[in-house]
Amino acid sequence: MNFEKLASLLEEHAEQMGVLIINVDTRKYQEYLQKALYLKKAPTEIDVCALDSRTVYLEGLDAGIILEQSQSEHDGPLVSQLGSGQPIMALSTLDQSLESGSMLAWVSKLIF
Repeated sequence: MNFEKLASLLEEHAEQMGVLIINVDTRKYQEYLQKALYLKKAPTEIDVCALDSRTVYLEGLDAGIILEQSQSEHDGPLVSQLGSGQPIMALSTLDQSLESGSMLAWVSKLIF
């Protein structure tokens, strides 16, 4: 799969729902992984992700474009191990106060 195919899938399947951008707390993510390795199962008490305070909500096509464009600057915990040409649903954090971090694009219906 390439980014063009990912953008096409997002445009087709997220047309009615849209895409939320979720912050991933790097410290909590690392703690979660350490506990999962130690316990040999996924811990349930650690909240690793949270909605961005600005509730970044995108159309499917926009999300596909942003995902591709953000890969060259992405150095957070969810960066693709296969390089920036490999499509993934993670992008670099938008929080300017952090040196590195990841956000996750999540196809979801936004309900208020």
